[in-house]
Amino acid sequence: MKRFLSSWQLLLTGLLLTGLIVLAMALVPLTKPSRARPRIWSGGELVNVWVARVNIPPGVLADYAARKGWFEGRFIVDQRSIQPGAIHTLSEIAHKVALASIPKGSEILGQEFAAPSPASPG
Repeated sequence: MKRFLSSWQLLLTGLLLTGLIVLAMALVPLTKPSRARPRIWSGGELVNVWVARVNIPPGVLADYAARKGWFEGRFIVDQRSIQPGAIHTLSEIAHKVALASIPKGSEILGQEFAAPSPASPG
């Protein structure tokens, strides 16, 4: 003969299961972690900078280097740690040429690029 739980046992079992579910929900978030970047990091504002993905030789047009993927996407860094003159958008150096060699991994600085000199006649 089967024995069924009494009403108070069912109530206690239900309360226990509800408590366990609530505890599990509190410990494990139901939503995915936010991918939004925090606005403040180490006490400074976050900014975008560009770095050289490869060694960039002098005389290279910035537009060409961008098309070739020689600039590594935007890195978020503490503004206090970036180099003075670091560019925040590639449009800052559009149609300009590299004045000197830019080592792989270094921040792209606006002063490293200048308008190309006019072609000499001849």
